[in-house]
Amino acid sequence: MIRPCFALAALVLISGCAADPIPTYAPMNSRDSLALMRARSASVASVSGQGTLVLDQQERGTVRLDIAYVMRPPGSARLRAWKSGQAVLDLTVTPSGVWLFIPDERDADGQLTAVFARTAHAIPDWLDVLWGLFRASDGVRVTGLTQLEVTRSLADRTAFTCEIDRGTLTSRHAEVIDATGTSRLVLTLDDYFQTDFQAGTALWPRVLVATAPFGKLSILTRSIVVNVSTDEAFVPPARARKIE
Repeated sequence: MIRPCFALAALVLISGCAADPIPTYAPMNSRDSLALMRARSASVASVSGQGTLVLDQQERGTVRLDIAYVMRPPGSARLRAWKSGQAVLDLTVTPSGVWLFIPDERDADGQLTAVFARTAHAIPDWLDVLWGLFRASDGVRVTGLTQLEVTRSLADRTAFTCEIDRGTLTSRHAEVIDATGTSRLVLTLDDYFQTDFQAGTALWPRVLVATAPFGKLSILTRSIVVNVSTDEAFVPPARARKIE
């Protein structure tokens, strides 16, 4: 269990204030924009959430799962999913790698494991998008009145791009493109909401969708808590297999 996800004492729960508009900013140059995004995230030690995971595959149709997750910048995350009270998957991400556990009866043909194995290499970059933690080596340019574009070179001659809304300084669309110019993975972030807490303000997307040739995975967040103690959350379960 990700026990810290449910430790609600002395925490801020996002619910009623979710409809409030998120902050907007006057236009600024691209590097100042990224610096402000990093500064805004600096006070957020972790985000823990609950919601729904929707997995769409052509061969299997649509599966909806209950989830709980915890994420800690810059590169740690844990997600657990249940169906009818039974564990379906447990994904652990740390700077040392990515581990996955799926009970055999839930993945007899290995297709669900294959879905996560195909995307595991991109998870660190997706976490950077969520936190707004872009690197000094990333390329950045203004692409119009409303957008910034960040680019990053990855391994095996692939490229990573992220589109940022200039008005709210929130990541909206990210994509991995291979050496042939073909899109391999797309991440869409939408319906941001904010919460104020003692150390600052957090912005978080209610809707996060990863799309690839093999299908689509959506995380729909109902509520979050900020700055939970998370040290225990990122220890992979004993039966988990390292996939990246």
